[in-house]
Amino acid sequence: MLGDIYKSDDAIKIMVATPARLFVWADPQTHSEINVIVNQPKPAEVETVSITLYRLDSVKFAETLKVMIKGAKENSPFIEADPDQNAIRVRGTADEVSEVRMIIRILDDNPQGTGGNMRIINLEKGSGATVGEALFLLGPRFAKATNGS
Repeated sequence: MLGDIYKSDDAIKIMVATPARLFVWADPQTHSEINVIVNQPKPAEVETVSITLYRLDSVKFAETLKVMIKGAKENSPFIEADPDQNAIRVRGTADEVSEVRMIIRILDDNPQGTGGNMRIINLEKGSGATVGEALFLLGPRFAKATNGS
């Protein structure tokens, strides 16, 4: 890459000595420019995750996270609600994703611990009692359908 940048100048010679070493024959200004190019920090690697919420509403909580996390308004990290899965989508550096995970762990407080097959469903309209009665009336048929018996 450096050879392509400086190929038009015959007074500058750049050769690769080893995979980690360059030989540069050039004036001090060019040495300084090459030093800046070679020593630029690597951009942080980004990751994308989807974090399921257990108690909180993803649409409302995504907006709360954007306010809580400095830089989220500039999309760093990118935060978006996934209402179909009641999850939060996050794209950012490992540190940014870790910060979002920590906030969710503290505020969402997963009621099922580390595992299990329980799920809490928030009903926007309707009644949890009505759903409970319907499941009770289904009785053994519902148990067979869910247990595979």
